[in-house]
Amino acid sequence: MHGCKEGQCGSCKSKLIEGDIEMLKYSTFALPDYESETGHVLLCRTHAFSDVSFELLNYDEDLSAFDRGKGFGGASQRSAVDVRHQDAGNRNRKP
Repeated sequence: MHGCKEGQCGSCKSKLIEGDIEMLKYSTFALPDYESETGHVLLCRTHAFSDVSFELLNYDEDLSAFDRGKGFGGASQRSAVDVRHQDAGNRNRKP
């Protein structure tokens, strides 16, 4: 659903609502300094050190439901998501 996963395209750009994170190296084309200064992050380059909340800026509920095999539902361009620190650490581990 998202693009490069390397901090180059900006398709996973979101806004940090709360939590302690560290950003890995990314392109300022994908996340310019003025957006970084206002709390925007690239989820693909974010490591969480606490429970975190993000506002998903490019979230499309229709596309997400379709990808999960549920067809089409009501559309929403923005959504908020909470991630517990325990879950955040597990998502980067390889099986």
